[in-house]
Amino acid sequence: DWEGKFDDLKDLCDVVYLPRTPEISTTKIKGDLSQ
Repeated sequence: DWEGKFDDLKDLCDVVYLPRTPEISTTKIKGDLSQ
C-alpha cells in the first residue's frame, strides 16, 4: 500500500518498505487504543 510513497526521502535517509503482516490490523489496534 505504501510502497513508493516515501521515495522522495531517499536522499535524506534509507527508505525501507516492509512486507505486510496480514495477522496484524492497524485499524483494530487504533480502535483498541481509542477505548
